[in-house]
Amino acid sequence: MTKRNSFGMKAFGTRFLYLLVLIFLTYNPSHYSLIDWMQYELSSFSIGIGIIVIILWCVVLWFVYLGSGWLGLLLGTTVIGLLLWMAKDIGLIHFNNITMNVIIAEISLALLFTLGLSWAHIRRRISGQLSTDDIGTDA
Repeated sequence: MTKRNSFGMKAFGTRFLYLLVLIFLTYNPSHYSLIDWMQYELSSFSIGIGIIVIILWCVVLWFVYLGSGWLGLLLGTTVIGLLLWMAKDIGLIHFNNITMNVIIAEISLALLFTLGLSWAHIRRRISGQLSTDDIGTDA
């Protein structure tokens, strides 16, 4: 019997993919994004989609803040920045292509937000301590 609230790599990956889609939908260097669309065509439909995306961003940012707080975001940004610096030093990535820099930044942002959204579950798995969301469930 599986737990109803089980959290694993599949849940983490799903959150990461959803955030990646939201980030790349908002802006990407291929010029097929909401920002580019609204620059060329400002209609009621594009404004409506823009409002929906703004609401999604507000929800994501609120839950990331609730999940990890400012200190968690600062520490997560530091770790991701350190990993990028190490990858550059060993030659895995190069920062001389602007398009690639934007893609790396967007993937890093998706990873940071995924960690923020998943932090309560990760902390529970590491410590075994329940949060208030788990009371009354089979956790």
